[in-house]
Amino acid sequence: MWQESKRLFTQYNGLPIHPDTISGCFRESIKNTDLPQITIHSLRHTNITLMIAAGVPLKTVSYRAGHAQTSTTSNIYSHAIRSADEMAAEVIDDILKQKNLPKELKYLAVIESALNHNAVSHAGAVGTWQLMATTAKMMGLSVTHRQDDRRDLYKSTAAATKYLELLYSQLNDWLLVIAAYNSGPVPVQRAIERTGSHNFWDIKEYLPRETQGHVLAFIATASIFENLNKFINLGSIPVDFQFGKEEEPVAVATAPLPPANITEEIEVPIPSN
Repeated sequence: MWQESKRLFTQYNGLPIHPDTISGCFRESIKNTDLPQITIHSLRHTNITLMIAAGVPLKTVSYRAGHAQTSTTSNIYSHAIRSADEMAAEVIDDILKQKNLPKELKYLAVIESALNHNAVSHAGAVGTWQLMATTAKMMGLSVTHRQDDRRDLYKSTAAATKYLELLYSQLNDWLLVIAAYNSGPVPVQRAIERTGSHNFWDIKEYLPRETQGHVLAFIATASIFENLNKFINLGSIPVDFQFGKEEEPVAVATAPLPPANITEEIEVPIPSN
């Protein structure tokens, strides 16, 4: 009589099967099909690597792997995590290059989702570029219960860059584009009308606080990654951030670092001692 269980491998009646029986059957199948000698344990590693490459959240991967802590998974499979990030960055770089867009725009995806194409925000934005459904559909993506192109790295990057191009045609300034990507174009346009300026730093205080922090986070991330070798030993910070001007030297601050209260602008709490 069959006994229901949630096990993948069972005896004919649903009862647990001995692990050695599974291993024996697996070895016999490998031998009969003339496949390379592999073990069930090696398939476990393959499965986990594939999950990481597919963008499955690390917490879920760790649970399925039977690890008590996510740090165990990240340590063992750090090579796979790096490979997935590198692959995503290459796809984004290629599309930006094809469209002749500033290469620094890839860091927008970094601060939006950490390059996780399965990321979902509390507001409902999905994917590497955290596109809302209305924006995604406007850019030609399919967003249904069965198919959500926002999770497709190539399609979502093509759509996000198309949207960035549209914003640039309206604002003609990349930092304002980054701001509008976060808040929508209306708050940015209102701030421009209020100040009469198309400079981010002039309109900054009239933008939503979250948007201010978003642009500053983008500048910091792009500046660090693009100029890491220039600043890593200097103890200094970039004064100005410019898109796609590799040949020009980057100015650095010679004055001491800003006071701690500058963190209020980007909403980073200062830990107490």
